[in-house]
Amino acid sequence: MGEILSTGMLDKPIVVDVHSKTIIDGHHRYNVFRNLGFMEIPVIYVDYFHPSIVIHSATNVTKEDVVTAALSGKKFPPKTTRHMLVKGSRTIHISDNVKNINYPVLVGQMVE
Repeated sequence: MGEILSTGMLDKPIVVDVHSKTIIDGHHRYNVFRNLGFMEIPVIYVDYFHPSIVIHSATNVTKEDVVTAALSGKKFPPKTTRHMLVKGSRTIHISDNVKNINYPVLVGQMVE
């Protein structure tokens, strides 16, 4: 929350599955906006079940598990999964493939 408030900018949108509307990356950013009373937040939609999106997890969580938990309101502990993107021979964190948007967080956009 501190970075968004101190800079007045949201650097990256949250990443959301286009079909289920499950947040894939950006839970903390989403919660900052919600706690500040915003009604909207910039998102980028992805097809979560595309084979180029993979999960790194110590507990063998699947994409189906993630969507089922999200739709039921059940939350995994923080950092249970890392959503990665396969790009050629490299695997990078999904947020590293999202361009900075430098979205201004203005007080006038908040709901009183």
